[in-house]
Amino acid sequence: MKQEKGYLIKSDKEAKKALVVITESKRCKECEGGCEACTFAKRYWYVANNELGAEVGDYVRVNTYNWTWVRLMLWGIPVIFSLLVFALMLGYGTTTAIVMLCASLPAAYLAIYLAVGTKTFFHKKIVITDIDE
Repeated sequence: MKQEKGYLIKSDKEAKKALVVITESKRCKECEGGCEACTFAKRYWYVANNELGAEVGDYVRVNTYNWTWVRLMLWGIPVIFSLLVFALMLGYGTTTAIVMLCASLPAAYLAIYLAVGTKTFFHKKIVITDIDE
C-alpha cells in the first residue's frame, strides 16, 4: 500500500467515485504550491472511491493497492509454458527449441492477456483516505 497526494477534478456523489490526478515529481512532494513543477511532472488519472465526500478542487490523500502478485503470476505462466515448450522441442534440435521458445513466450503472454483482459494487468484500487486543507 502506498499513499499519494492528488487533486480531485471530478466527483460523482451518487456512485461515491471521483476522478483524481496524481502528479509524480520529486519537487511536488515538498511543494506548498506555486512552483509550477507540476507542468513537468508525470500525471496519472485514476478513478478513486470517494467515501469521504471530497469536493471538486480538493487536495486529497489516496491509498493505492497494487496487484503485483497477479502480474507476477500472469507473467510466470507464459515463462513456465515457454520453458516447457523449449524442453519438449530439444528432441528436434537446439535451434528449433530456441526458435519455439522465442515464439511461444509472446504467444502465451498474448493469449493470457486477451483471456484475462487489460483491467487485471493495470488495475489499482484507489481509496481517498483524507482531505487536505
